[in-house]
Amino acid sequence: MLKKLLSVFVLSFAIAAIAFCMSASAAEVKFDGYSVPIDVDVNGNYLDDGGKGFLDSDGITYIPVRFASNALGATVTWDQTKCQATVKKGSKTLVFAPSTNSCYINGTWNNAEQKHIGGVLYVNANFLFPALGAKVGWDSYRYEVKVTLSGYTVPSQYIETYYNPDDVYWLSKITTCEAGAESFKGKVMVVNVILNRRASSEFPNTVKEVIYDKRFGIQFPPAHKGTLDRANPTTHTILACKAALNGLDLAPNCLYFNHVSVKSGWVVNNRTYYKTEGNNKFYK
Repeated sequence: MLKKLLSVFVLSFAIAAIAFCMSASAAEVKFDGYSVPIDVDVNGNYLDDGGKGFLDSDGITYIPVRFASNALGATVTWDQTKCQATVKKGSKTLVFAPSTNSCYINGTWNNAEQKHIGGVLYVNANFLFPALGAKVGWDSYRYEVKVTLSGYTVPSQYIETYYNPDDVYWLSKITTCEAGAESFKGKVMVVNVILNRRASSEFPNTVKEVIYDKRFGIQFPPAHKGTLDRANPTTHTILACKAALNGLDLAPNCLYFNHVSVKSGWVVNNRTYYKTEGNNKFYK
């Protein structure tokens, strides 16, 4: 099963009864009208749903304070009266004041871009992670925040379990081969087929194994002809894969696709036609 709809990735920062002190609108990364959340990679692990961020129109990547801080071993409390979040890690205390875009760290006020959206307090990733002792960078190719915290292991409850960097790697390579010239939607649908296969008992249960599967004949020829190894995914393709991984399902229950030039064969004769997108026909 695909995990969730992309439009619902903002989780509650505090209890439902909280009256919020401020609000803002997020300008998410979008392709063809479809939103793609920003992954946060900490020591090679993506943070789960509650830790995903967004790239705003001001060019700043915002990440959720509570989840990201907890994932790095800090504790977080919320003062409703003062409308402030307090983050503690070791001897360091950070007090975020969304209404003033500032953060009080061990006696000094600092500028720290913040947004309070849907009950979640977000802060500039380039501020929060260094403040918690980590190194942070931006991967413009994959649209990911890269965080390194030496000697630290992210607790399992904060790690994304539905997909990982290897899944993005293999999906973007095969999608480049099978739908590299297609629209964002066409690419997402190819990824949907692979993920639907992974979820089906008829096929292997990992992305890589699905791509290389040949139990009932070769499923994806590029994986066996060297084409896959030479594929160089574009950012457009990578984000299409991430959109599908995060729940954008445009080919529900589809397990097969063929090029529009294929007029006969087992799939055409035995599977239920769903729709055509670009140069591919999709079947359930």
